[in-house]
Amino acid sequence: MRSCKVAPLAVLFLSWGAPSMAADIQLTFQSGRLSLTAIDATPQQILAEWARIGRTDIINADDAPDVPITLQIENMFEGPALDILLRSMGGYVTVLRVPAESRRSQYARIVVMATAPMRSASAAATDSPDALEDSDPGVRIQNLETWAQAPGDTLDPATYALVDPDESVRARAEALLEEVLARPRLTIDHRSDR
Repeated sequence: MRSCKVAPLAVLFLSWGAPSMAADIQLTFQSGRLSLTAIDATPQQILAEWARIGRTDIINADDAPDVPITLQIENMFEGPALDILLRSMGGYVTVLRVPAESRRSQYARIVVMATAPMRSASAAATDSPDALEDSDPGVRIQNLETWAQAPGDTLDPATYALVDPDESVRARAEALLEEVLARPRLTIDHRSDR
């Protein structure tokens, strides 16, 4: 588990959400730092706004996740903000803007490194076509339990199990789904010594 230094100026809030009709993105740059409020926006949409406002050429932005998120960052350096936004990607490479412009991104170019994300053991357990269709309800419940240990970015196994023909599987899926959704969201208090 990683920890961050705590100081008084920047706050980040991140939650993965269900798709929504319209994304709301507000983004400002100031001397290598950014403030961002994104509600029900995909990382692809946030990168598009970054490109527009920051006047940054972003390569492979279409490879970023297209899952809507809610993200709030205040006065954070751009590098750590990119780390958060692109955490599920293979990484990124940046080219600094010369000369720097105080109200634009410090990066002239960002190249998003596209790669398939690593699959967790719990995701692999529910990837098998038969994982949630086994004739034994006990096996289906065990597969749900495995998924719930590290659900990743998808709720599909639990939502499919909510319509399972067996009442015990439906009940366990509902309980596990409530547990997963009740877990704390990622909250980082990231501040500068400046």
